[in-house]
Amino acid sequence: MSAGLSVYALHSRTVFNPMHSIPDDILGLIFEAATCDSVQLITNQVPWTLTQVCRRWRAQASRICTLWNRIFLDMSTVYKIDSGTLTMLLCLLLERSREADLTITWDNMTDQDAMYSRLLTELLQPHTRRMVGLSVRGDTIEHVITGFLHCSFPRLRSLNIDLGDDLESFPSEVPETHSLITIFQDCQHLRDVALFSVPNNFIMVPWESLNTISIDGSGIWIIPKATSVTSLRVSTVWTLESDQEDTVPLTSLAHLQSLTLVEERLVRDRGLPAPLFLLSRIHAPSLTTLTIGLETMGAVVIPEFPPLPSTLVNLGVIGNMTFGPIDPETIPTIIRFLERVHVHVKTLYLEGYVVRVLASAWVNNPLLFPAVTNLRLRWARAFAEEGIRLRRAVMTREVLRESGERIVPLEEIRVYRGWSISQDTRIDFYNIREKEPEIWQTELPHLQINIQFMDFEDQHEF
Repeated sequence: MSAGLSVYALHSRTVFNPMHSIPDDILGLIFEAATCDSVQLITNQVPWTLTQVCRRWRAQASRICTLWNRIFLDMSTVYKIDSGTLTMLLCLLLERSREADLTITWDNMTDQDAMYSRLLTELLQPHTRRMVGLSVRGDTIEHVITGFLHCSFPRLRSLNIDLGDDLESFPSEVPETHSLITIFQDCQHLRDVALFSVPNNFIMVPWESLNTISIDGSGIWIIPKATSVTSLRVSTVWTLESDQEDTVPLTSLAHLQSLTLVEERLVRDRGLPAPLFLLSRIHAPSLTTLTIGLETMGAVVIPEFPPLPSTLVNLGVIGNMTFGPIDPETIPTIIRFLERVHVHVKTLYLEGYVVRVLASAWVNNPLLFPAVTNLRLRWARAFAEEGIRLRRAVMTREVLRESGERIVPLEEIRVYRGWSISQDTRIDFYNIREKEPEIWQTELPHLQINIQFMDFEDQHEF
């Protein structure tokens, strides 16, 4: 083949390639759908890759500002490049993002990153007015905060500050080197805040206008201030003592709809679990969803807590997944808790050993959770092990319903794999998924229960 024909053939393959025939606007939509994650400075992520395919793709990707406006600054990799290259890359991202809203994430910050943090902060200072999200995580965030002292954040909607895993969640143990952060107090559009390992009165924001708050035990001082919050998540890593009740006064959150209270560590001394204590301090008359983590705790006295409203229709109870024996005093404790909150619940999510707790509770009291139509269980093996008791309880409930008791029929059971291979191996999960629905259909032929099995990657959401 002559050189001219070779060039023509190559041109024909390029022109008539299916990707080449896609209009620019459709190609732009494809690019946006493929780049849902933040773009990092020096990793070979999708936006950078798109610009290297051909001149058309480079031009198209460069024109789409929303491909470049979510910037992830991982300080553990940033230090590997020189300051000149770092400046060039960040300026390129800021230029291509044009006037689009910016979301900036700093991660893995340490004392060794001071020079780079100051450089990046200086480059971002002129662009804080278009930041809608800011996340800073590391043992030292002073360089970032100091660099933004004279900046404004008129568009900021989301703020996440995490002082790192090395700091305990007791305010008294957090170093007092951090001054009060006030640069966000006038952010009137701020709605979502996440604060972890921060000391008391560490930061000022317009608490009364927040919608969503995520905190750990060190941030419980925020709860009484957030009078308009609709979603609250507290991840505690400590056990409350009786003399700590003044830390959170009894608070009424009239707009709260979703409340999550979980423990990140096992209770060692059998003291009152923090989730139960916090539940006793919050009055939420509009609550629709409650998720509470109750690890193996033995026998504890469940405190009195404000009456939960009839709007509470979604309940999640999370327990640790263990093959070992459960403290025999734990199951009665959890059952007493379930008996206090069960009446109006329609969707029930149980994780770990709490699956076994429900089986025990339902056999002894089939009227528990009379309104439940959807059952969600994480730990397929526990579902199979407790299958006999669960089916017996469902059958008893159906008999009671037909006799006139106000019980709604169970419509759906969704079973999730465990969080790690040691809890539900993939083979075990698939075997259970293959056998259990047929067993339920055989033993309860008159009930139309839809049983679904969700693989490890699937997350449960109410």
